[in-house]
Amino acid sequence: MDYTILVNKEHSLNKDYVPFDLVEINEPTGVKIDPSYVNRLSRVAYQAFKIMQKEAKLKGFDILIDSSYRSYEYQQKVFENCVKIDGIEHANKYVAKPGTSEHQTGLAIDICIRRNNQILEETKDTDPEMKWLRHNSYKYGYILRFPKDKESITGYSYEHWHYRYVGEHAAKIIYKNKITLEEFQSNLSMTTAEIYKKISPNIKKIVKETYRGFDNRKHCYDDRPSLGSLVLAVKLFVQGYSKLEYSEYTKGLEPNIKKIFNEIYRVLIEYR
Repeated sequence: MDYTILVNKEHSLNKDYVPFDLVEINEPTGVKIDPSYVNRLSRVAYQAFKIMQKEAKLKGFDILIDSSYRSYEYQQKVFENCVKIDGIEHANKYVAKPGTSEHQTGLAIDICIRRNNQILEETKDTDPEMKWLRHNSYKYGYILRFPKDKESITGYSYEHWHYRYVGEHAAKIIYKNKITLEEFQSNLSMTTAEIYKKISPNIKKIVKETYRGFDNRKHCYDDRPSLGSLVLAVKLFVQGYSKLEYSEYTKGLEPNIKKIFNEIYRVLIEYR
């Protein structure tokens, strides 16, 4: 499963899309527009949340999942309810239309907090729990999905309660570079030719010596991967498909191939 899948107003999901690994979340939540709503989340995302929740408790914070997976049909109800209460302009700004909601991926959560045995659905970004989440969630594979001053990129206003599981490696890159999932995916969509244009002159020289040109799709030697294969391998690593550390992932590569690999990695995670 691609945990960095991009879902927004321009990238929608099929009406019938349902994550294959949903698990039920046995946690108390607030009132829902549909009494039959059951909190469910991708198994991997939920396991990561439980670890994050445990660490938060050690700091004295009690965080809960208020809302998680929503089917296409349920999101339709959420959108229509918001239109009814706040109007279409407000709904378009704060609520995703069915098919364009991350909640349908089973990887997005809205977080609420509990204090003195009371669940507080209405939170502020100044709450200590929310401050802790903003600066620590990436350690568990979660990102603040709609940050401040990124509305023009995400298409949504700042939501301090909305977090998205993308995997630890991607989350660290996104957090450290202060970017959005849209910006992260923009780099990953670069072709081999586009990446080649961005690599440094000294590495281009190595590429030419190794592959006799960046667009040579054939192996120069039987045991040497093509440049396209290297690009794919780096992209898969950045997306978190491998559980190995970078040093282990690149272990065994011959020196020149490793230099090229490192340069591709640099280009893919450079956002300035």
